[in-house]
Amino acid sequence: MIVVLVAVGIFINGVYEMLTLFDNQDWQQLWSWKMIISLGTFPIMFIILLYRARVENRAN
Repeated sequence: MIVVLVAVGIFINGVYEMLTLFDNQDWQQLWSWKMIISLGTFPIMFIILLYRARVENRAN
């Protein structure tokens, strides 16, 4: 559960920074590695958890 909360926090921080960069029109930093990692953390975590739930459901 802690990992999910950390992933959500990183994702929300990335969304906030993305909106700030849109407001400042700083397009070069918008596609930096930091932004890609922070915006990709939660969706990747969600896909992993969904996959694990399906695999465990098939085992039962």
